[in-house]
Amino acid sequence: MGREDITPYWRVVRDDGSLNEKFPGGVEAQATRLKEEGYAIFYSPLLHCLLRGEIFCFDQ
Repeated sequence: MGREDITPYWRVVRDDGSLNEKFPGGVEAQATRLKEEGYAIFYSPLLHCLLRGEIFCFDQ
């Protein structure tokens, strides 16, 4: 059997692009890990957003 490629949990975002407060350390820890990998994190009062490559998140 071959090795499975498993996505690290901190790279998983919600359908709307927001971070997940249920991950270990909450959205702050998830944002820190993503920033360390080169992702840009944008904060807004309504939505924690992630922007990288083709993923765009905006408040509505």
